[in-house]
Amino acid sequence: MKEQLQDVDAPTHVDVLNSSNEASSPIFSVRHDTLRFRGGDTAKRDVVVHDDAVGIVAIRGTETPEILLIRQYRHPVEQLMWEIPAGLLDHEGEDPRDAAKRELAEEAQLAADEWDVLAHYASSPGFSTEKVTIFLATSVHESNLPEGFVLEAEEAEIVKRWVPLADVVDAVVAGQLSSPSLVIGALAAARRFDIR
Repeated sequence: MKEQLQDVDAPTHVDVLNSSNEASSPIFSVRHDTLRFRGGDTAKRDVVVHDDAVGIVAIRGTETPEILLIRQYRHPVEQLMWEIPAGLLDHEGEDPRDAAKRELAEEAQLAADEWDVLAHYASSPGFSTEKVTIFLATSVHESNLPEGFVLEAEEAEIVKRWVPLADVVDAVVAGQLSSPSLVIGALAAARRFDIR
């Protein structure tokens, strides 16, 4: 399998003939690009230029590891979803690990002594620039909300639950959980903790 993946995801070159901004908001903008491919074909593509993000797989226990899930309302899909703590990098150049620590404190009032990168993914590479880094947080303990941070709207209604990682993986495989950060994070953590 490793031989088949010698050409992993990597930048390539396509000529951008024209680019214009069509709309913007605080966390994303929409860009319209005209491209020319190596064979000479041209195409028009709309791109959502989106801030990058982080997700946190917080784990407690080693014999039967449990993962922290949070449940919150997601308006675009009009669902209450089980997820892992996650959020956007708040400013250009913010270190993803610092953002992960902040998000874990904001959404779960937790801190962790040990941090490791579990996975990276492009959330929707067909139209969005957003890239997500998933961190593993262990040696987890209670923490206060960051100074000046106030829980409001969806975040004020977050429900937290520790669930055996094996049960979450079973629910992912059964199609019962669909948050991308949760799916990727739980499967990567299961590999790390040798859960089948």
